[in-house]
Amino acid sequence: MVDWQYGNYNLLFWVLTIVCLFPMTLIKDWQLSIGYVIVVIAVLWASSAWFERRHPKYQQRNRTTTISHIRGYSATVCVIILIGIMVLDENAYQGAQFLLVFTLVGIPNIVAAYFSKLINSFDNE
Repeated sequence: MVDWQYGNYNLLFWVLTIVCLFPMTLIKDWQLSIGYVIVVIAVLWASSAWFERRHPKYQQRNRTTTISHIRGYSATVCVIILIGIMVLDENAYQGAQFLLVFTLVGIPNIVAAYFSKLINSFDNE
């Protein structure tokens, strides 16, 4: 069973996060880039928490995966891809290393979100 709404919600969240963090790679001063990351993540976390409070069916604690260990399998594939990129092309990892790692952290969450189901019913939605 594929839950398109929750999967697309997670995909949108991770894409927005990565797009908003992209300018961090262009900032040369490490203090400004850390401040930028903290502000972006705080704003995205607050907006996500506000949205999930208004729509409880999108909260992760109200969901369970339909395929057991899918998050572990997809995380293993992402780690293998990251190691392969680092071994094959040493220059590919230097430019946007933070975004690459952040993307590979997000992929298992997105895949697990698509294969999830609601465990609580909500009468107000």
